[in-house]
Amino acid sequence: MSRAETLLRLWEAGCGCAPVERPLRLLAQTHGEEPADLAGLSLGARDRRLIGLRETLFGREMACVAPCPACGSVNEFALDARALDAMGDRDQPDAPLAAPGPDGPVPLRLLTTADLIAVAGLPPDQMRAGLVARAMDAEPADEATIEAAARLLEAADPLAALSLDLACAGCGQDFEVGLDPAEHLWTELVAAVRRLLAEVHRLAAAYGWSETAILALSPARRAAYLDMVGA
Repeated sequence: MSRAETLLRLWEAGCGCAPVERPLRLLAQTHGEEPADLAGLSLGARDRRLIGLRETLFGREMACVAPCPACGSVNEFALDARALDAMGDRDQPDAPLAAPGPDGPVPLRLLTTADLIAVAGLPPDQMRAGLVARAMDAEPADEATIEAAARLLEAADPLAALSLDLACAGCGQDFEVGLDPAEHLWTELVAAVRRLLAEVHRLAAAYGWSETAILALSPARRAAYLDMVGA
């Protein structure tokens, strides 16, 4: 299957589903597993696979933008996908996770996409507590327990809550920005597919070729025909 066909297949798989389910659909297309099985991966393990998929499709360098909260300037920067992958610990925690609670330690497990799907209908101000409750398989006793558990979960699964420290190129203000590998991959995939479909449209209109025939062309040959169409 050509790269162009792979992009279209992934895009079609991700269309028409909730954003929280989309990472599972994309990975299912490339890993030969069912979304329901992938839903049990820890968020860090899932995002590591998404980073690998993104590198396969678009290369190591990840172009990113972040608006400065102080002055509104759009900051452009690049990340190395492999360096990003290395930010996450590949191993499970050495010891079982446990958050300090009023009646003693409360066991925790790493969060999964299934947990995100389960709390998707909650009001935003209740989602954090809902996720912690699922991680400890019990209702947290108080806000202090929720806060402690959330910090432990982030530390134990770094790729699940990626954040970067930046300095604004416009005003010099330091700020923090989150990075969601699933959202980043989907944004790039949609942009690439739109460019590809625009190329198909132009060549089909000019020569009457089918989508299949156009996609079968190598990128170099397709670009050469597009140059002639635009000449």
